[in-house]
Amino acid sequence: MTVVIRELGPADHRHGLERPQALVPEETPAGIAGMTNDGASGHLAELCLRADANGCSTRPAGFLEAVRVARDLRGQGVGRALVVQLEAVTRADGLREIRSDALIDDAPSHAAHRASGFAEAERVVCFVKAL
Repeated sequence: MTVVIRELGPADHRHGLERPQALVPEETPAGIAGMTNDGASGHLAELCLRADANGCSTRPAGFLEAVRVARDLRGQGVGRALVVQLEAVTRADGLREIRSDALIDDAPSHAAHRASGFAEAERVVCFVKAL
């Protein structure tokens, strides 16, 4: 299988890969790496800049918003390759840290983060109040 890692562009929309927009005002879309293996299937990783990222000692920090890899290609280094590309984008922008998160009981995600060099920084409990 031949793979190419690159920033996503307009042609990728036909494969359902969209360049995400900032979700909250303090987030700035910083980079998105997409990988295609046959022109029809795609995988992506998204990085935003956050003015304040829990667990980081530097400001701003990169925030790994998402890594999506097709189920049949998981465990083959695809996600790690995408994260490595986003690390390069982050370094080139002069940033020194990337933060990410996972649900507290998502052991596969925890393992993938650790395999990519992430260290656990803190645990939080999120609260919601309906209005």
